Amino acid sequence: FKKLPSDPTGKVLATQGTPRDSQRSAMGNGESARRPASARRAANEAASAAEDPAGAFAPQDESSKSYWKQFKDSYDEIIDAIIRPPRVEYAEEHLGPIAFEFGGVPIARADFEFKNRRGLTLHCSHWHRPDLLAPDFKTELQNGDDSGMGSLRSEQPCLVYLHSHVACRLDVLPLLRTLLTSGVSVLAPDLSGHGMSEGE
Repeated sequence: FKKLPSDPTGKVLATQGTPRDSQRSAMGNGESARRPASARRAANEAASAAEDPAGAFAPQDESSKSYWKQFKDSYDEIIDAIIRPPRVEYAEEHLGPIAFEFGGVPIARADFEFKNRRGLTLHCSHWHRPDLLAPDFKTELQNGDDSGMGSLRSEQPCLVYLHSHVACRLDVLPLLRTLLTSGVSVLAPDLSGHGMSEGE
């Protein structure tokens, strides 16, 4: 409002400003009213975050909590798929023949089990040359006493093949030709939680 000079009776005359002036005045009053409230909210939120940092990001309403649980469950499933993938299942015949010849050289496969330090039973296969076995083990074979592990008592150097965390001992099969040609025997276990071995 603009103040005008007094009239002869001593009354002060006033006139309304332009619509634009009124609009500016209203906007100015609204901003000045809002600023203290928003400043107070910001101060309260900062204080709450300082007292409970984790709670500052937690969902407040039931709908948000439901979405948060769905996200967390999906995240856990993804982590399980990476760290604990599904077990590869197979039958013993998938390991191939027990005995065969490769390049005129006899090859045998011995399957056996042993327990690891956690007491879990692990299943293994050992591809080797039976003609290079230790003499005492050949005697045990003739007597029918064979746990399978005796195949490790051989003159052959032994290569231990460890599969990846998403596989099992079947992974070594495509490599057998190359490895056996080099003159080594090949030992391939199912690690715990994989293939036929115990564990998760």
